[in-house]
Amino acid sequence: MHYRDGTPILTGLSGDEWSDAGGQETGAAAIYDPARIPGLDSEADVAEAYGLLYNWFAVVDPAGLCPEGWKVPGDDQWSELTEHLIDIDDEISRRTVGQVLKSRRQEDSPLSGDDAVAEHPRWNANDSHYGTNSSGFNALPGGFRWGMGLYGSLGEQGTWWTSSESRANVWIRSLRFTNSQLNRDDGINKAY
Repeated sequence: MHYRDGTPILTGLSGDEWSDAGGQETGAAAIYDPARIPGLDSEADVAEAYGLLYNWFAVVDPAGLCPEGWKVPGDDQWSELTEHLIDIDDEISRRTVGQVLKSRRQEDSPLSGDDAVAEHPRWNANDSHYGTNSSGFNALPGGFRWGMGLYGSLGEQGTWWTSSESRANVWIRSLRFTNSQLNRDDGINKAY
């Protein structure tokens, strides 16, 4: 794994090493532990299904995490996206905007058919809060890696860093299988 300029990103870190990287303000990437995901047998399978998990210092590293011409959005850009989706469709509100961002792939999806899948990648089952992906964003619940190096919430939550700081913390956006909102939080420590 490399930054856009070819500089290697720290990977393969133990829990303690992940925590140390955050504490030292060093960018790092991880792949959710495949041993915790029935049906995905290797790191390559997990990376293909859900992508990589990054700490905040990788997100803002000047070597560039995103491909040329792309950038990690700031809190304002996420707000613009939310407002745009609400403005273009009377059926969308702050309480439901997450549904149009989520992938339709969900275990026991009420949309049924090809959307009701048990195989990864997919959201965990919830008959009230499911993705329609009408925005084309196709968000998947890749979980996260805590600052202490522990993994959590695969199938339940997708979390995206922003490039915006808030006091000593960072703004994030998240989607959860238990609601249809795009959640906004600024209480996340940079070393998380």
